[in-house]
Amino acid sequence: PSQTTKFLEAQSEASWYMYKWTCAENNKAIQDVFENLCSLTRAWTKVQKKLVCKIHKENEKELKEILQKEENVKESRKCQKAALFKKINLKKQVDMAQWQGDTSKAESLKPKLEDAARANDELCKEL
Repeated sequence: PSQTTKFLEAQSEASWYMYKWTCAENNKAIQDVFENLCSLTRAWTKVQKKLVCKIHKENEKELKEILQKEENVKESRKCQKAALFKKINLKKQVDMAQWQGDTSKAESLKPKLEDAARANDELCKEL
């Protein structure tokens, strides 16, 4: 139980003990006042508990949505890192092929490098 629920229960219990005390007194006016006060306290406690439950459910739903969005962002970042790594790796291969004088290999890798660069740019835009 939350602190609010404990407070409401304690408030209700205190009201109940006050009512029991007044029943032992011979003063009908005090008994009537505390009987009405107990009824009001029970009704108020019931309303507060419903409100607390409603707020709790709403917060729980929002928290789940936030956690799902965080997971989506995490997954997107993971994909973006993989795309960046692929782009860097292909760039190194193109540079190595050019350095070694293998222009045909370098030319065959350039379209893959451009695709990887495009994929990386698109993923960066999503984040």
